[in-house]
Amino acid sequence: MKNVSKQPIDEWIERHEKEPDVVAKEKADRFLKVIELKTPDRIPVAGVAGDFLCSYTGITWYDLSYELDKIPSAVLKFLHDFPSDWGVVFAPMMLEGFILALAFADFPDFSNVIRFLTGPVHDILKDRWSQWAGREIPPTYHPQFRGGEFMRPEEYKKLIENPVEFIHSTILPRACPGLGKPGTA
Repeated sequence: MKNVSKQPIDEWIERHEKEPDVVAKEKADRFLKVIELKTPDRIPVAGVAGDFLCSYTGITWYDLSYELDKIPSAVLKFLHDFPSDWGVVFAPMMLEGFILALAFADFPDFSNVIRFLTGPVHDILKDRWSQWAGREIPPTYHPQFRGGEFMRPEEYKKLIENPVEFIHSTILPRACPGLGKPGTA
């Protein structure tokens, strides 16, 4: 029988499978030491993918934003080929939607979830502050924040008087026409 030496990635995977709790604790300790400005056993690596994930695995930003069934195999390939201490992969991609979190501040279970926009949420809300791959921009482009003016300077007094009401009645209808007018279905 031929003696095949193991590749470093094979040893890494094998250890993760045999000792997941030990490995997880080592990784957490590594990051904690860095946060506490102490010296870890080695420099931790966080696997942030984004554009590189797309170019490396051959999927598009449209796939990451809308074709969710294509994501697992791409992420697994990326994490297999680029092992890290903290596998952070932005899939599906999300853009800031903090105004929605403020609008639903009275409902913390929901406001924490709606904080970031995904492609399907963009389609539903028809938000005017972002552009998405395969929608307003080409399928290979990273989702874009385009901003916009959804409040006028003379309206600041109304915002200060009642922020949640102002966001509901003024900003959201301007920024997210897909929501309709307050009080409608």
